[in-house]
Amino acid sequence: MSKNVGELKILDRDELHNLMSLSTEKRHNYLISGYTDFDNQHIMCFRGSGDSFVIPFSVFKPSGTGLEPDFTSLEFIDYGQTVKLGEYEASVHGILYDLDESYRNKVDNDLNTWEGRQNNVRN
Repeated sequence: MSKNVGELKILDRDELHNLMSLSTEKRHNYLISGYTDFDNQHIMCFRGSGDSFVIPFSVFKPSGTGLEPDFTSLEFIDYGQTVKLGEYEASVHGILYDLDESYRNKVDNDLNTWEGRQNNVRN
């Protein structure tokens, strides 16, 4: 059985080197490589921590101007903060927030902590 997958794409070497200087916990919030699995309609990604992460094609909606993702042209850019599909770009933060419950909970907790500090400053 042949599998219809795209080429493994890896973040730019200099950007990857820079990212690897972060702690494993912080690197977990970035995507550094992956490939398109056309048969299963998803992108198999690898986080900076080494963990795998699956993004269904359905996550990538057309932009406000009608720009569609080109799954045959996968790239990881901006130090692992952006998934690029042809001219289409998607924020890794937004993807993780939508698909990774532990990431979403941490972001929400951090936001609540920040808002609490802001309220204390105002009082």
